[in-house]
Amino acid sequence: MMTTLTRVSKYAPASNSTRFSNTTDPRRRIGAKRRLRTISPARPLRQQALTLKIAVRLYRRTEKLRLGRVFYAPCNILMDKGVVVQPDIFFVSDARCGIIGETMLYGAPDLAIEILSGPDRSLEYLSRKRLYSRFGVPELWTVDPKRRIAETFLWSELGYISTGVYGGTGKIRSVFSPELRLSLSGIF
Repeated sequence: MMTTLTRVSKYAPASNSTRFSNTTDPRRRIGAKRRLRTISPARPLRQQALTLKIAVRLYRRTEKLRLGRVFYAPCNILMDKGVVVQPDIFFVSDARCGIIGETMLYGAPDLAIEILSGPDRSLEYLSRKRLYSRFGVPELWTVDPKRRIAETFLWSELGYISTGVYGGTGKIRSVFSPELRLSLSGIF
C-alpha cells in the first residue's frame, strides 16, 4: 500500500517535524483550526487521459453539428435535493440546455459516460447505474479500459437495457441523438 504525504493546513500550529503527516488513507484529511475536511483522491492518470480523449472527441462532434454541450468531471449534477453526482463525462442536448446552471446541472443529462477504474469498479459501476436509472438518465455508456470495451445502455422503467458492446475500432452511436457518435479507434 502506498503512503501519501499530506500537508497539514498552514493555519494549524505545527513544528517542522509535524508539518507533514503520513497516511495510507486514500482520502486525505486536512486539518485547519480544529476542522477536518476530506479530499477525494485524484482519479488514476490513465483514467484522466482516457476521459479527456473521449470528451474532446465528443466536444468536437457536438460543436461541429451544434448538438448540445459536453461536460467532464469534476462537474456536479443535482439530481434531487441532496443527491449530487459527477459522471466522468455527460452530454446535454440543445433542446434541454435550460437545465444547465452557472455552477452545476439541474436534472438528469441526456447521456452519462462512466470510465470504470480501480479494484472496486464493478461495485462503483452498479451503484452509479442504479442511481442514474432512479433519476431517469436516458442513456448510459460505460468504458472499461482494462477490458478495452465500451457498453451502451438505454433507460426503461425496468432499469437499463444493454444496447451494445463495442471494442477495438467500433463506433458507438447514441440512440436519442444519432448524430452523436464516438469512434473507439485509438481510444484505448
